[in-house]
Amino acid sequence: MSYEEALDWRVHIHGLVSREVEFSVADLKERFEVVTLPVTLVCAGNRRKEQNVLRKSLGFDWGSAGLSTALWTGVYLADVLAYVKPSRSRGAKYVVFEGGDMLPDGPYGTSQRLTWSESREKGFLLGRLLLSGL
Repeated sequence: MSYEEALDWRVHIHGLVSREVEFSVADLKERFEVVTLPVTLVCAGNRRKEQNVLRKSLGFDWGSAGLSTALWTGVYLADVLAYVKPSRSRGAKYVVFEGGDMLPDGPYGTSQRLTWSESREKGFLLGRLLLSGL
């Protein structure tokens, strides 16, 4: 994917929020504080070899080697959530993320507790390395 294509990406925030919105990368940079943090990513498949001893799972046996640390630039998810105002009175407990992937079984996704997502100290970011280049 090219830099120009990534600039066209949009984040759609909807569900149990007071304000449904859609942001471009430029919108995020304009509306919220942009920060750069060191982030260590750990593969969800770490320790799969040991798990496979108990019960066979899908995927490659990484052992414990799937990790990396890099500097990531983005905006705090906590700031974006403060803007959209999740509705606890309507049952909001989690933030659900869904990728833009076009895969046969649907996009990759994950979720995180709303209470953690609302904390700047947890360091959850929305963004990409390209935010710093705008």
